Amino acid sequence: MLTILKPVFESIWKRKETKIVIGLAILTPTFILISTFLPEEANFYQPSVAEGYELFSFTGMEAMIHGFANSLVLPILALFYLTYTVFRGEADARTLFLYKDIKRSDIFWAKVVSLIGIIFLYSGAIFLTSLIYYYARIGHMDYASLNFWAQDPATNINFFQTFFGESFSMIVCVFLAAFLSLKKGLGLTMATSFVYLIVLIVINNFGFGFLSPLGNRDALYEGGNFFVIFGLSTLVTLIYSLVLGYTTVRYFERMEY
Repeated sequence: MLTILKPVFESIWKRKETKIVIGLAILTPTFILISTFLPEEANFYQPSVAEGYELFSFTGMEAMIHGFANSLVLPILALFYLTYTVFRGEADARTLFLYKDIKRSDIFWAKVVSLIGIIFLYSGAIFLTSLIYYYARIGHMDYASLNFWAQDPATNINFFQTFFGESFSMIVCVFLAAFLSLKKGLGLTMATSFVYLIVLIVINNFGFGFLSPLGNRDALYEGGNFFVIFGLSTLVTLIYSLVLGYTTVRYFERMEY
């Protein structure tokens, strides 16, 4: 797999769908930035801090922005479509014969690892954009402090859990979209992106966060152990990914050229 990983990643990176996914990373931070130039009554993506609570540090602001970003649906939708084109696009274009001398499983995992790389580039772009905007403008607002770390340890821990949890949820997206793209059409694959987000919201809001790749972030503010919460989110991500990956690669190996 390693021998073909570089060319596979380069081919995925050149896709316009990839550029859209990465480009969406700046959307939510830019909304927050724009809100700093609007009057308070506009109430457009304007953060606020209740009296007596700590002002937003960078870690607190970035965690909020990262959580907002995926809740907008567009990044998940774009990732589902990118994954669909990466897997189903070649099948529909009848270009799989180009890989006839390479193990199908190696092709599959090279594509998946490349897409996971795109996910962490997307998350890194959110972090970097938020960092620039925070110290250039957002951190100077009356609800922010210009501190990188928060005084509350739970806020800093939540920053790490949010960064990795949101990335984990997108990794599951890749496996789910790959599975659906090879077995079903574009319509069902894209519709599932909405269902996936709804399921994440439901299980996190009804006390089943331990079943979510996002992790039970609310428990961090209730004294929950970060390593347990992070470990569970990692474990469920691995379980979902391996089950979907095993099923998909078996089907991928049997596909006709």
